[in-house]
Amino acid sequence: MSAARVLCIEDEADLRADIAEELEDAGYQVSQAGDGRSGLREILRFRPNLVVSDITMPGLDGFGLLRELRENHPEFAETPFIFLSALADRKDQIQGVKMGADDYLTKPIDFEIMLARVEASLRQAMRVDLKKQQEQVKLYKALTQGQDSAPLPAQDPPAPKSGLPSLRINLVGVSHEDLWGLQRLLEDDGHMVTVFTSGRSYLDNQEKFPAHLSFICLHTDDMQAPMISRMTQDQQGVLVLATPAGFDDVAHQAALRSFGAVLPLPAEANSLFEQLRGWLKQKSAA
Repeated sequence: MSAARVLCIEDEADLRADIAEELEDAGYQVSQAGDGRSGLREILRFRPNLVVSDITMPGLDGFGLLRELRENHPEFAETPFIFLSALADRKDQIQGVKMGADDYLTKPIDFEIMLARVEASLRQAMRVDLKKQQEQVKLYKALTQGQDSAPLPAQDPPAPKSGLPSLRINLVGVSHEDLWGLQRLLEDDGHMVTVFTSGRSYLDNQEKFPAHLSFICLHTDDMQAPMISRMTQDQQGVLVLATPAGFDDVAHQAALRSFGAVLPLPAEANSLFEQLRGWLKQKSAA
């Protein structure tokens, strides 16, 4: 399989070079652009699998570039788009989420987190593409069978390795290696995982992403866990507070008042799946 193509658009030359070097060292094909206009031209030429773009740039800024792609270049409408943002630009993050940005990296860039988020975004895009391809194959077979043919048997997805049923799971929290580690454990076991770094985006999209379980980290980019818990709908299944290392027992007990369960991070595979079984059993018995 060829390496994924990643385009970095950043007007600070030194930072752009550093990002490109980190991505290349991780095995990606990388192209660079210094502003939004040249970035748009490079997207049309390079056809990246993912774009990492600064927001504030001369000429066409990051928001304008994303809007141009979504409105006038439908072939790139679902290309994952990660914005680079100053820590204080919370309003920019909210605007970007509303426009369809997939994720954010705050400056100064933590390159380890950057690589984890790039990997996660690409994996999620691959799952979407695979699902579309499967739907197209099913439609083609249905259309070519003829009206008198027997219907195609439904094909179930591979069963999770842990023996659990296949679950829809939401992860909500600030970008951190513990969050991405939890995502990898769940996806590697065969579950469908959707990640939100914005609490508001999660709340706004609950109807689109109903879940068997939702893991809510103590902090997100714009909200804290207790507020998210109070505003979460019943269709999100078991609501689990994912807590960082050092979160004391008193705080755990307080958290349980608004959450169905608590998961200390980092998660370990065997104990995680045992806890999942217990939480689902409790939910079904309620």
